[in-house]
Amino acid sequence: MDWDSGALTTDRISRLEGAYEQVDKRLDDLQQSLTSLRSDVNSSLTNTEAQVIGLRNEMNSRFENLEGQVNSRFNQLLILVGGSWITIMAGMLARFFGKG
Repeated sequence: MDWDSGALTTDRISRLEGAYEQVDKRLDDLQQSLTSLRSDVNSSLTNTEAQVIGLRNEMNSRFENLEGQVNSRFNQLLILVGGSWITIMAGMLARFFGKG
């Protein structure tokens, strides 16, 4: 009976050792997967940051262009309004001093 229980214990121990080896292999695979995933996430984050920087630079450029256009149009408007005011004032002064 002692021999049978010894054989059973040895059999159980060898099955446990096999199970531990499988668990160890699975944990190694999981660690490799997590490392790969971390690398992929970092790569994606770097790409996303580069895209955001590119978009920000493009938007800054477009806003600078738009600001230049607005300033140009405002200057044109000032010239038009100023010219109209001068024309009206010159007509009024001519009428005022012409009758005198």
